Order: sequence, then structure tokens, then C-alpha cells
Amino acid sequence: MSGARLCSVLGELGIGGHGSFEPDSFEWPFQYEEYEQLLNEGKLLEGEDLDSAYDSISAFSSRKDNQEALFRNEERLTEIREAKSAYKEDALEMQKQLQRQKSQFSLLAGQVSSLIQGKRARVAAVAAVNGQLAALDEKLAARNLEMDAVLGKIASTAQKLAHYHKGDENTVFLAYSDFHSYLIGDLACGKELNLWFSKQFDKGPFRLVAEEGKSNCSWVSLDVITTCLKRVYGSLTMRLESSPTIMIQRLIDRIQKSNWNEVFKAKADGSVKNLNSRI
Repeated sequence: MSGARLCSVLGELGIGGHGSFEPDSFEWPFQYEEYEQLLNEGKLLEGEDLDSAYDSISAFSSRKDNQEALFRNEERLTEIREAKSAYKEDALEMQKQLQRQKSQFSLLAGQVSSLIQGKRARVAAVAAVNGQLAALDEKLAARNLEMDAVLGKIASTAQKLAHYHKGDENTVFLAYSDFHSYLIGDLACGKELNLWFSKQFDKGPFRLVAEEGKSNCSWVSLDVITTCLKRVYGSLTMRLESSPTIMIQRLIDRIQKSNWNEVFKAKADGSVKNLNSRI
């Protein structure tokens, strides 16, 4: 059945006049495909929904105020929708900015952590360098003390050398502590001196000089000289093994105190005078 057939049936029944119905206006109820599509999409109004839609359409069509109110509401809805879309766009932009800020914050956090690690490494390096410098300072201080001791020894040695080279005292300066070679040489020299003195004063002209000098030098005799020499060389032989420097110094002091040069000079002068008187 179609809309044209329905219009012809209504005309035959005497409902309405000829041409009072338009077949196209009755055609839509018979479009089942569109009905099924609207039904499936949920756009078909039925029951209370249809009544409320009819009332709203009637009010809209009957009163002008309702039309204006409806248009205003539509405009407000449009503005609200536009504002909502704008807010959505702003929200999306804010989310994008937030993501960018988060990425920048993570980058800055990485840089800060690297800076902190670098600072810690620098602090550790500075501490290590300070420790090394402190150790070097201690070593330098120890070396300075050693150098001061060496310089003190050098200064004292220089003073002794200067005092020795002035010739103020008849002393012997020895700067080496190993006297083994000197001990051997001194023993040999002592033997030679003993032999020479025994040969010269026991026989020969020097014995005559010594014998004649006894009268002029009553406070010393040849026996005393020989005894002193033997005692000196015996003590020299015995003590040089333990303390060479002290023994040599004592020997020198003993020789200086005994004034051997004056003794021998006095003996020689007296003997020569006696010989001249005899001649």
C-alpha cells in the first residue's frame, strides 16, 4: 500500500474532497526501511517522548515568546558548546604545556643530579689533594729538620776549621771518625821513634849532650823523659782502639802541658855551652 492508494480510498469513502489530500504527505508511514533505521538508531519518538515533543512543538508554533526563548536557549547552548570546546582546547593546551614542563623538570633534575655528583667528586678530589699536600708538608718539614741538622754540622765544622787555620792553638783537627789507618801508621811511627830515641840517647853524641844537660836542668832527667815517652805511647796504643779522637786530644794536651820543646831546647843549649867550654 502507498500514500496515493490511501488517498483514493479515503476519497471513495467520502472523506474530504477531491484533491484535499496530498499523496506525498501520506507516503512516509509506508517507508519501512527509514522507520527501521530510525528505530535502530533510537531516534524514533514513542509514547511520552512523542507527547512531550508534540507539546513543545505546539507551544513553539503557538506563541512567539516561546519561540524567542527557544532561540535564546539555542543560542546559549551554542555559546556554551563553543565555550566548552574552547575550554577543551585550553585544557589540551594546558596538558601539553604540563607535559613540556614535566619533561623540562626531568631534564633539570638530571642536570642537578649531575652537578651534585660533580660537586661531590670535586670535594673528594680537593680532600685528596689536601691530604697529599699535608703529607708533602710533613715530608718537607722532616727534610728541613734534617737539612738544619746538616747545616748545623757544616757550620760547626766550618767554625772548627776557621779556628784551626788561624793557628791560635797547637791542635790537630780531624774531621773523620775512622782512625784505623791512622792507628796503624801511628803505631809504626811510635816504634820508629822509640828505636830512634834509644839509638840517639843511649849512645853517640846526643847521649853526651843529654848527660851534660842534667846539671843545667835539674828538674828533669833523661830517665824521666824516657819514662814519660814510654807511658804516653803505651797509653796511646791502649786507648786508641776504643776512642781515637779522645786519645789524640789527650796526647796533644799532655804534650802541651809538659812543654817538651822548651825541655829539649834547654838541654841542647846547655850541652852546646859545655862542649864549647871543653873545646
